[in-house]
Amino acid sequence: MRSFLITGVSRGLGEAFFEQLAADPEHRVVGVGRTFTDHQRELAATEPDRISLYEVDFSTREPALARPMEAATTDTERAHLVLNAGMVEPVGAIGSLRPADLADSVAVNLTAPMITADAFVRALPAGTPGMRYSPRSFVVRPPSRRFRTA
Repeated sequence: MRSFLITGVSRGLGEAFFEQLAADPEHRVVGVGRTFTDHQRELAATEPDRISLYEVDFSTREPALARPMEAATTDTERAHLVLNAGMVEPVGAIGSLRPADLADSVAVNLTAPMITADAFVRALPAGTPGMRYSPRSFVVRPPSRRFRTA
């Protein structure tokens, strides 16, 4: 069985990844985010061995990742990480933005993917070579329109 840990699964691309991967009975899907759809909660309730959801706040300095990492990397043929969580806010003119909002944006869009990828690699079973060299793991960071200029 292949495992997929996907961040930011409640809507958009993350929700589509979740739905497509969860449709295959040979996949274990670990959804991580602040919120989840009713359908995702339903799947997790009916197939707890294959579908799991973990509420994680990526704006904190140390997101709670131990349990989702264990779920995604234990007893799996391959582990995949899809770094999809992100936020568009704050949007506004320079000089009108709140420093706390800017800090949250940097934490979610830049720091959290680095922390998550690091935790994922550390959670891989002992003896697994680094991701660059391993056929057992794969990390994806989908391209985003979050940073597109107007």
